Amino acid sequence: MITQQQKIGSYIAVLRKAKNMTQNDLAQRLNVSFQAVSKWERGECLPDTGILLELADVLDTTADSLLRGGESPLAFCGKISVENILKGIQYFLEIPKLIG
Repeated sequence: MITQQQKIGSYIAVLRKAKNMTQNDLAQRLNVSFQAVSKWERGECLPDTGILLELADVLDTTADSLLRGGESPLAFCGKISVENILKGIQYFLEIPKLIG
């Protein structure tokens, strides 16, 4: 099963490539190493919270969208499906991993 951290990393890679940036280009813009960018994109670790807003700006997205791996938040439609409950629980269980 793909983890939320891996989804975030894949989303960062998609956004970076859409801007025709290399990992090195992104790293230079953020004053980090290209190895750090590579680790984010492989889902080995997440960007530090201090750099998250700048990363979102460079990639023309929001920090919220980055942390959701590009997925939209679940909209409340008056009914809650079992699938949405399970997704919510999965996201909840990922919080400690995301914060460190």
